[in-house]
Amino acid sequence: MLVLHRMPDVTLLQKPDSNDASGVLARAFADSPVYAAVLTDKNEAARLKTLTRVKAGFVSATVGHGESRVVREGDRVVGVSLVMAPGGYPLSWADEIRQSIGCATTGPTAILRFLKLTAYMRKRHEPRPHFYLFAIAVDPSRQGRGIGKALLRELHARADAAAAPCYLETEKAINVRLYESQGYRVVTDENIPGFDALRMWTMRRPAQGEG
Repeated sequence: MLVLHRMPDVTLLQKPDSNDASGVLARAFADSPVYAAVLTDKNEAARLKTLTRVKAGFVSATVGHGESRVVREGDRVVGVSLVMAPGGYPLSWADEIRQSIGCATTGPTAILRFLKLTAYMRKRHEPRPHFYLFAIAVDPSRQGRGIGKALLRELHARADAAAAPCYLETEKAINVRLYESQGYRVVTDENIPGFDALRMWTMRRPAQGEG
């Protein structure tokens, strides 16, 4: 029997949502190859706990800018997109500190790997003004309901209204196909130096009217 789901409502991420949003991001990224490569000394439970702290820093760095969004079921956040508007990247020093607080709790080895990964991503970052999709996640228990597509659609509407491109990174081939279906094009596809076969794609969605 075919079950149809109503298109989710996308609303602004606000500070009271921060804990829920951090949890969604941590659960969704628990199987991420990036975090497996960075948090090599953590078992599954410890990695989830650590990721929640790391993602809390990411949420804290973006929540005050009015660009990030959530999808709720009742009072519960089930989907989140962390976004920076054109000119919002690189982060200010204050937001860099907020973002780094969770990473700083992961231990010396993981911190060095985070720094190496960040340096790699900065060198390849889109140089022109753009909307940066820093992270997008749907709670694993709510995937397949159109929540991620609703978050992307809302972002793309804003980007098209501003005639600005969108940019993101992903470490999963399955995500590449999803983003390509939403108009993104692969910019780079590389194994990250200094990591054991850790692959990352950077992708860009052209601005409306751009060739």
